[in-house]
Amino acid sequence: MTTSVPIKQLDGRGGYLRWKESVLLHVHTLGVAGVVSDDRPTATGGDDEAASKKWAHDDAVCRGHILATLSDRLLPDYARFATAADLWRALARTYDDDDLGEFRGRWQDKFNGFEFEQGTGDLLLEQIAHAEALGAAEKLSDFIVAP
Repeated sequence: MTTSVPIKQLDGRGGYLRWKESVLLHVHTLGVAGVVSDDRPTATGGDDEAASKKWAHDDAVCRGHILATLSDRLLPDYARFATAADLWRALARTYDDDDLGEFRGRWQDKFNGFEFEQGTGDLLLEQIAHAEALGAAEKLSDFIVAP
């Protein structure tokens, strides 16, 4: 019987490496880690269709487990990614120091150009969460994000 070690939710750059390795171990243990790197098989019938259905199932399981380990603050910014691979790459672009490079300046530009729209309270809360995610990606202090 395999037991899983609890994974501390990702809530920003701090702890990303531990989170990433823990999630990878977890999805490998579940046997669904391949979907973060393998292309979806094309369904042309027979065995190909079965492989495509299995991939779709594995992708849903993997994506669900990744999303379950994101904090409430980050979830709205990443739930929009349709596949586990897209979600995984988006998180790496934001938090993986090895992948940042050219993206670092873009996050700062996005944060600096962010404007709130008039609307309902729910829309405002979503916009605040998005601004916080942009600020966290750039390691901005809370005083800059919410003066």
